[in-house]
Amino acid sequence: MNDTPNYQDIFARLAAPFHPDDIEWRAGATNSDKNKALALAYITSRAVMERLDEVMRPENWKDEYAPGPDGGVICGLSLRIHDEWITKWDGAENTEFEAIKGGLSDAFKRAGYKWGIGRYLYRLESHWVPCEVHGKTIVLKSIPPLPSWALPAPDGAAVSRIASTSSQNGSERAHQILTELGFGDVQPAAQPAVMIPAPISSGPSAPNGNGKKATSWNAAVVQAVLKAHLAATAAEAVHLLNESGLDANTTPEQAIARLQSMRKD
Repeated sequence: MNDTPNYQDIFARLAAPFHPDDIEWRAGATNSDKNKALALAYITSRAVMERLDEVMRPENWKDEYAPGPDGGVICGLSLRIHDEWITKWDGAENTEFEAIKGGLSDAFKRAGYKWGIGRYLYRLESHWVPCEVHGKTIVLKSIPPLPSWALPAPDGAAVSRIASTSSQNGSERAHQILTELGFGDVQPAAQPAVMIPAPISSGPSAPNGNGKKATSWNAAVVQAVLKAHLAATAAEAVHLLNESGLDANTTPEQAIARLQSMRKD
């Protein structure tokens, strides 16, 4: 198709960290005094388009849209790889501000996450920063610094850094997910292939990677978060739920509503 050499190179370049100027921040959950907010990072649709142009060239990607099954819009993002078009779909609800345009933009970005574009932002450590209330809007007064692995490198090392932080064998990944689900005493198996049990019931809590108390979330809640495309993996879903302020007895509907309110941009 084009002069991109192979799949591995394509996906690594798509997933590489963005320049900090391409990262925007918004307020998520706030404390009771509304003077601190969880800072959430996201990329703009413009940054996604530029990344696609850079890696694939403009003639080798395309986007299409259709009404969502329950409202909103779904986006199909297609890449031409070795003369074959491959499409990944995702969707979003229309936003409160510039409803249709916002829905299109969100659906496009979420389809980009399916290709790995900007997905590393889900792995950023959570930070609470000072904020101000301006009517119905929460404005961040500062933004947290990005860790070195989430910054681009002029020598191209950023691609290898992001790959090293996200590439794990099956055992390590399974252990990470189980730990974030609250089963902190589970050790990785000797063999790389480990199956995660489907039922995830409420149980003992353990500190997560940020030193906060993790919760064993019900499988229905985790699956609802994944089905709503609020997270790409079970581990990301659990991380968001742990930061949401909800308890283990929350219903899937309550969890979705809470995470959607934290994620709006």
